[in-house]
Amino acid sequence: MYRIIKFIGWYIALSVAAILGMLVLAFPDYPNTQSGWLWFFVLALPVTLVGDLIGEFTFRNRVAQAILEKSQGKAFSLLRILYGLIAMLILFDIVWTLAMHFGVNKV
Repeated sequence: MYRIIKFIGWYIALSVAAILGMLVLAFPDYPNTQSGWLWFFVLALPVTLVGDLIGEFTFRNRVAQAILEKSQGKAFSLLRILYGLIAMLILFDIVWTLAMHFGVNKV
């Protein structure tokens, strides 16, 4: 029972941190209903973790490591910048396509 209470405590603490970050990024758009706030509170931490996993996958794969090794020792690398730009554009396109597919009007 103690482990469950400890897990819930950590989940709430980390969710509050994730919510504060999301509120800053989403200002001035925030949930307007109690159910919206409930979903926001429940999903803030999982969405943050999924975003972190996507970032890890995007910038810690074989291609990214090869680019990093090729540009090692350079303060400025056009190749690294282009990789990051292309990766972010692809991720943005995926999110945009999913949002349009599911009928999200306000993106």
